[in-house]
Amino acid sequence: KDYIFAVVGRITSVTDQQAQVETIISKKCRLSIIMKESKAPGILNGGKIGNESTIVQITKLPVNKTYSTGEAVITSGLNPDLTPPLLFLGYTAEKNGKADVHKINHLYAELNFKPAVNFDQLRYMVVLIPKITKPDE
Repeated sequence: KDYIFAVVGRITSVTDQQAQVETIISKKCRLSIIMKESKAPGILNGGKIGNESTIVQITKLPVNKTYSTGEAVITSGLNPDLTPPLLFLGYTAEKNGKADVHKINHLYAELNFKPAVNFDQLRYMVVLIPKITKPDE
């Protein structure tokens, strides 16, 4: 069985014994991303679980770029205090043999991608926390 290290979501609250996660499917979970091959920045903007697949939407992509089917989606690290850079999220979704991209008023593009995480089979998560250093270190 293959195991994948991929982003599930973002921590919204923490107590001594538990952490609440807003998954990348939620409209409340917005992450800055970058398309690995085309180097295009965008915003992960939530999604939905369908009959047999989970689709998440990326918005505000440059309209003049070309996006490939299966192109990796990673975190951009635009704000490393909130999300570290280069964390794997998933791949662009396919529609009719091409990347599922929609141009919006010739201003920007939106695309759908499939998360690497299978939420139906998710059993364990790792919580990443930033290392806090003291000023004299």
